[in-house]
Amino acid sequence: MGAKKILSTRDRNPLNVQSPETTLSLGAGQYTLWQSGIEFHSPKPLALWGEMVVEVTTVADQKKINANGIVVECRGNRHSGYAVTMVFMNLTKQAQGELSHLLQPKQQPRVQL
Repeated sequence: MGAKKILSTRDRNPLNVQSPETTLSLGAGQYTLWQSGIEFHSPKPLALWGEMVVEVTTVADQKKINANGIVVECRGNRHSGYAVTMVFMNLTKQAQGELSHLLQPKQQPRVQL
């Protein structure tokens, strides 16, 4: 995964993860978004190398960003659930820009003394 990730849980956007066999709605504290992919928890296992679609809805302007990806890791068990790692594939320039904007740390106002 890339080195950039969302730094604050309070600024995260809700998102949906879909595959032919499952749909997950993830809230603010349930995933980690990276420049090149996403990590999240699933109650059931997802097939390795299976394709999925991630849809992020930005909080500020309600814009939807779609990203296709492939599951590269799914570890865990039926009792505690599964940690899933997905890598984004074939992102458009627009989607890359939107994701980069979401990954930027929020600027703190500067106070001059």
